[in-house]
Amino acid sequence: DLNGKTVTHNNTPHFGSSAVTLTGEGSYATSSEWQGVVQGKWTIDTASDATVNLTGFAGFADGLELKEGTSASLGISGEGLVEYVALRGYGSSDAGYTYVTNNGAMPSVASHLKMLSRSYTSNQAPLNSSAFAARGQFYVEEDDAGTWTFAGNFDDQVALWVDGSRVFYNASYNSVATAQAEMTAGWHDFVLVTYDGTGSQGPYVSDWKSNAMCLGWKKGASTSKTATDYNRFDTSTLRMRTNKPISTEHCVTVERVAGGNADTAKLRTMTNWSALWETNTLQRVLNTKISQQQAASMRYTGGFLVDEAHAGDWTFYAAWDDRIIVSIDGNEVLANTAWNVLATATAKMTPGWHSFEIRASDNSGGYGPDAPSPQINSGYGLAVMRPGDTAKQPFDERTFTLTRKALVAQSAYRGGIEGELKVAAGATLSNGSPWSGANLNGRYCPIYGTLKGTGTLSGPFRFSGDDNCWEVTGGARELAHVNFTSPDAETLAGLKSLKVTFDDKPKRSGYEISDALGLTAEAAAEVALTVVDEAENDYSANFTLVVEGTKLKLRNSKPGGTYIFVR
Repeated sequence: DLNGKTVTHNNTPHFGSSAVTLTGEGSYATSSEWQGVVQGKWTIDTASDATVNLTGFAGFADGLELKEGTSASLGISGEGLVEYVALRGYGSSDAGYTYVTNNGAMPSVASHLKMLSRSYTSNQAPLNSSAFAARGQFYVEEDDAGTWTFAGNFDDQVALWVDGSRVFYNASYNSVATAQAEMTAGWHDFVLVTYDGTGSQGPYVSDWKSNAMCLGWKKGASTSKTATDYNRFDTSTLRMRTNKPISTEHCVTVERVAGGNADTAKLRTMTNWSALWETNTLQRVLNTKISQQQAASMRYTGGFLVDEAHAGDWTFYAAWDDRIIVSIDGNEVLANTAWNVLATATAKMTPGWHSFEIRASDNSGGYGPDAPSPQINSGYGLAVMRPGDTAKQPFDERTFTLTRKALVAQSAYRGGIEGELKVAAGATLSNGSPWSGANLNGRYCPIYGTLKGTGTLSGPFRFSGDDNCWEVTGGARELAHVNFTSPDAETLAGLKSLKVTFDDKPKRSGYEISDALGLTAEAAAEVALTVVDEAENDYSANFTLVVEGTKLKLRNSKPGGTYIFVR
């Protein structure tokens, strides 16, 4: 409930799978460097004069609904997203490339590369001593094919691979480098890697920093090192997309709160978790000893797969500096509150997927796996012995397949709106600038599911995929339909089916639905058409969908009612 307040959320990827409803008067805005995809359904039920800005989202995986009289704005620029991965502790963007692309970390996704171009002070830098990569594809238009010049600067290093070959590398934090490469028309794979050792991070040279730009491109050979002479290497100037399905395997979500002296009871009840760590491999975050003081409490969540060969009684072994609590499928299996003691417990594991939650805390000194006597071999913080095992196995991706706790479908990472988009009467959903300093460049917000309602869609929207249906309602004499305002030319190009529901038997010989919006007469004839009334009486056989001039219309071959002829 906005309750008259102005609310801004800056960290949109962490809404998770919860359904969200906005109500009341006031202002709500999302502003995210990541522009991620949210998993839960969003419902806008605010006052008519409330301001709702959802441009921090790249997509909605479970639908979006605007109640009557409401309005909201989007900034979705197409179905393509860029995949981000991060790995702490690797030495340079050049050497780290091999590790980053195979590190098994759960990727984040976004619709632009702005995160890599921000400048951070030493106190803000989130990825010191880290290689950080964005992976995807970019499209070279026919007119832009030929020699390209790349230029860029990053504190400390930046490198670009295109189609598996390195085309640009700058290892100097305080100077700009240039390089040329031949670019053919069409899609190209890319990996853009940055690295920071310590201190500040991001573009360093003055004009590159002020323009928040770590890498630029331009057609033709050039020796210029001026930022404004180049196009940004991101979705503000290039079409980009992911080049393969994004895997959710071999990863775990890591969350952390300050304060590591929590006792067992407090660990169980902590709810104010803040996702401060990137998702990562369980081996790295759970079964690796860290020497520095943490004074923090961590929670690791995910899922793991038990195969037939290893089903049965499992023995769990835990040794953690200072405390660790392990729960499987919501049931506590093991709690060890002594930093220098090995604890064991047994649980029966059936074949299939199981969820886990591991809570751990450290008060001071080092944290992680400890070495009690008898110790867990190889310094594991948590290990298991399963039927068929001859030795203790680490509880991580080396032993079994892991997923995030929410088993996210690949489609959830598409930018756009999945499921149902419902825009009620008098409601307006607009699609505009995706993030500050960029524009849609003729791209659109894809609708993958069903469009319902009689409100207004303003800006570029488009049906995409195989199961798209537009559902409209109206009276027997007048047809109410979605009002498209300033659409792009391809808005209805992917329409597969149309369902029209009248409140009574439709009696007129024809009904105008909307502007044709790029739907050709031939394509209209292929649309699966269903016409019913509220009682579900079917009149589909009487109707055809036609394009006449710039209008999309329904033609009724058996109109009803009374005809009066006046001579």
